Amino acid sequence: MPTSIKPEDNFIPTVLDLKQNYPNPFNPGTKIVFDLPKEDIVIISIYSIIGETITELFKNTLKPGRYSVNWDGKNYSSGIYFYSIQTSENRIVKK
Repeated sequence: MPTSIKPEDNFIPTVLDLKQNYPNPFNPGTKIVFDLPKEDIVIISIYSIIGETITELFKNTLKPGRYSVNWDGKNYSSGIYFYSIQTSENRIVKK
């Protein structure tokens, strides 16, 4: 299912940053916000507690900026999930 990435504002960050999702815990969805300091390929993924990839929310090239993506978890069982941002140089994971 396609997922849309939305620019949050005109802010140009200086470092890659993955914000804490909101709401946390989510019911049934959550918003993930991240900062991208330079144009790069971005992959946003969701993982189970055992490290299994649940879904890849987004994979494409983005320009520098602050972005958000929503994950609708209504079709997944309750529990702990991890989410990550991966670029050509870095990877950040949060619970």
